[in-house]
This record gives sequence, structure tokens and C-alpha cells, in this order.
Amino acid sequence: MHGRSLEAFEVFYFMRSKGIWPNDVTFKGILRACAHEGLVEFGLKYFNMTREQFKLMPKVEYFGCMVNLRGRSRGS
Repeated sequence: MHGRSLEAFEVFYFMRSKGIWPNDVTFKGILRACAHEGLVEFGLKYFNMTREQFKLMPKVEYFGCMVNLRGRSRGS
């Protein structure tokens, strides 16, 4: 949203390296960062990670982020 997508990824991995468990706000931010950068494959990876690795139920906002991601991607 503020053009600092790469920093969002860095913070996400820093949090994980410190054992901090991401929550739904964390994932909304990372999915928005993927959309801003047009990173469809990464967005799908993080979207799937919410359920598979962190056992979070996808929220309607996640699906909105995914629609935004596909809409912004080049060649979609």
C-alpha cells in the first residue's frame, strides 16, 4: 500500500525467525504486499500457508486480497 512491499516480506521472515506466530493481520499485510508487487505465485504460497502451516481459516479479506492480486498481475 505504501510501496514498501519488500520490507513487509523482511518483517514476516524476521518474525518467523524469532518464533512469532503470524495472525490474520500479518497475512492480510503479506498478501497485500504480494498484490502490490504482482507476485501471484508468492501470494498463492502465502494464502495456502495460512491454512496448511498456521491453521488459520481464510477470511473474506484474504479472498479479496487474492482477487486484487490476480487483477494487478501482469498476464493474468
